[in-house]
Amino acid sequence: MTKKLFILLVLVFSNSSWAQCPEDTVDLGICDTLYIQCYDCDLVEGPPPWNVHILLSVTHDVTTSIDSIQGFVIPFSYSSAYGGCSFLPDSNTNDLSGPGLSTSIFRHFGGMENRMLDLEQLGGGESWDTRIIDIDNPTGNFFISLSASGTQDQKWGDGSHILLATLTMTVNDTAMITIDTTFWEEFSSLSYIRGDGKPYLPRIYWGRYYFAPSCYYVGIKPGDANCDGHVSLGDIVYLGNYLYRGGPPPRYLWAGDVNCDGVIDQGDSVYLINYICKGGPPPCPSC
Repeated sequence: MTKKLFILLVLVFSNSSWAQCPEDTVDLGICDTLYIQCYDCDLVEGPPPWNVHILLSVTHDVTTSIDSIQGFVIPFSYSSAYGGCSFLPDSNTNDLSGPGLSTSIFRHFGGMENRMLDLEQLGGGESWDTRIIDIDNPTGNFFISLSASGTQDQKWGDGSHILLATLTMTVNDTAMITIDTTFWEEFSSLSYIRGDGKPYLPRIYWGRYYFAPSCYYVGIKPGDANCDGHVSLGDIVYLGNYLYRGGPPPRYLWAGDVNCDGVIDQGDSVYLINYICKGGPPPCPSC
């Protein structure tokens, strides 16, 4: 092997093994990500209240044993416009076996395997010993702290969109739910902890964008100006009547604010026509 080829191979190997996430250089390899998804906010049927499910999942790569995740600190806040919402008390359980498993935040859900439950079912003490859950807080905050603190606890391994937790929320009426990161003084802020105990900030993906906060609509979708449960030609007519003929306004701002610029105007009418008739982008779900 020539000297130049040897040097090239060393550089390629070292760069691929020890590359760092540019957004947080404590995170080795690709940027680890926390995904926040409302599994069924846009699928509710019948009269309220509705139960919807907020899924937390993790994408993580292991470049070295140090890089394996051995802890999560996940504090968030939530609020709702119009209809009230809260997490169900029985979804606060962190059971990994027995009768509480059906409502545990660590159950398999939506065709996704929950890694915490998978570790428990290995049966050798691989599941994580430290699991602090505070979900039904009346202040509108929730907090999850997890740590592989036992001698047999297996650290979080490689995987894309691996289910970490499923939170069940009850929504009392048509609502726009906003979820954002927060800071709890006694617990600090959102972080992953790698194998040597060093914390780092993961990316946060809110269903379409890498930023916070994000909004989830329950009951009425953006673009459903006439509130009939569908985004269709009828909404173009309804919005046109409101904007140009003195018709009634959409009941909810987000139903008519299709481009999410904070007002209902001609731009929303054009946006909705492009979406329904010309295959344009869907109504924007941002706050």
